[in-house]
Amino acid sequence: KSQWGLLDYHRMDKFYTLIRFMIRSAYDYMSQRGYSLGIVRLFNDALHEEALKHGDSNGIRLHLCDVALDEFQNVVSKEKDTKIVTEAYLSVLEPFLALLQNEKNDAVHARLVDQFEKHAFANKELAAFIFEIASDEFTLDKRR
Repeated sequence: KSQWGLLDYHRMDKFYTLIRFMIRSAYDYMSQRGYSLGIVRLFNDALHEEALKHGDSNGIRLHLCDVALDEFQNVVSKEKDTKIVTEAYLSVLEPFLALLQNEKNDAVHARLVDQFEKHAFANKELAAFIFEIASDEFTLDKRR
C-alpha cells in the first residue's frame, strides 16, 4: 500500500492497461455465455466489493469508471448475431449504476456522470433507466 506512490509512470501505465484488458476479457466471456445472470452477478460482486467500494485511493476506481463502459460498448458493438437485451445490458452495468446513485466522492461521481452521458445517448433504455435512478427515493439528494 505504501509503495503505490513510488511507482513510475510506465509501471502504472502497464497496470492500468492490464486492468483494461481484464475488464474487456470479462465482458467478452459474459458475451460468449449469453450474459448468463449468474456469471454477470459473480463478476459484478467481485468488481464492487474489491475495486469499486470506497477505499483509501480513487485511482483504480476512476480508471474503472473510464474504461469499463467503453470496453463493454466495444464488446456489444462486436456482437453480430445477437442484440443484447436491455435487462442483460443493465445487469452488466449494475455496479456502476449503483455508484452513480450512491457515490459520496465527487470526483468518482463526476467521472461516472461523464461516462454515462457519453453512452446514454446511444442507448435509449439506458438513458431512461438513469432517469429512474435519479428520481428514486434512495438516491442521495446531491446526486439527483
